[in-house]
Amino acid sequence: MSFMCHILIAGGDNRNFHLAKELSNKGAKVKVWGIEVDKADNLARGCAEDFAKGLSKADVIILPLPCTKDGKTIHTPLSDEEYTLADVCRYASDNAVIIGGKMDCSLFQGGSRIVCDYAAREDFASLNAVPTCEGAIEAAMKLMNVTIFSANCFVTGFGKCAKILALTLKAMGATVTVCARSLRDRSLAAAMGMDTVSIEDMHLKINVADAVFNTIPHRICSARELSLLKPGVPFVDVASAPGGLDPRDAEKYGINYAFLPALPGKYAPVTAARIILKTLENIIGESGKDANLWIYGEKG
Repeated sequence: MSFMCHILIAGGDNRNFHLAKELSNKGAKVKVWGIEVDKADNLARGCAEDFAKGLSKADVIILPLPCTKDGKTIHTPLSDEEYTLADVCRYASDNAVIIGGKMDCSLFQGGSRIVCDYAAREDFASLNAVPTCEGAIEAAMKLMNVTIFSANCFVTGFGKCAKILALTLKAMGATVTVCARSLRDRSLAAAMGMDTVSIEDMHLKINVADAVFNTIPHRICSARELSLLKPGVPFVDVASAPGGLDPRDAEKYGINYAFLPALPGKYAPVTAARIILKTLENIIGESGKDANLWIYGEKG
């Protein structure tokens, strides 16, 4: 006998809402908890008292990015309902696939479960960098008094997001300076036709910046750097907390500071949802299952 795959989506922002719609539109059997949105969207919603039962029946459990803000409850920004991580661990099937972003996978290990922090995966990070970069550039353009074309744009770091951001800015006609600690990263950026400077020496060049894009999740700008920036220069921060500078310092030095974590969920939630879905399909495929048949058809 074969059974239709049951998918439970708990919490999350607009990414998980659109993920539920994408799955439902493709014929998957989906139920959501902790996402209170327009009832006209016809998503199957579970009630709080049935959460444990829903977990026990689910073949796939999709948690948010980030999975939690307090280490105890599932992050539910679209709902006042509260669901605990402990319940997921307690009631999820021993054979469930459990995925979420920035989550402690050890909390959910048990039986033959497949547990994965999709935010830590290369496939997700590479694809997710695109909406992050587009959203960052849009935010900067709203704050700039010059065009990206011919502007001096500084990008801190040179990871996946920073690489795509720097290349996109360069393609738009900007002069791009990559600020990175690693000589290897600076050499690669130079080979791509960009100017470079070490983080330690950023103060030697930052005075010409028309916009700064930070991808490093810790303070990289002190009073020395901020005092050299032109008044009103946008500082767009796409790193996770605490970000690249203190907002009080930004105000003190007249910097247009935009702290924009989780940009894909705000800027392009449908694309972000499709990226999560593609990553889920990859995870299931890597486990030896036919992802399309298992998610959308019948699983044996």
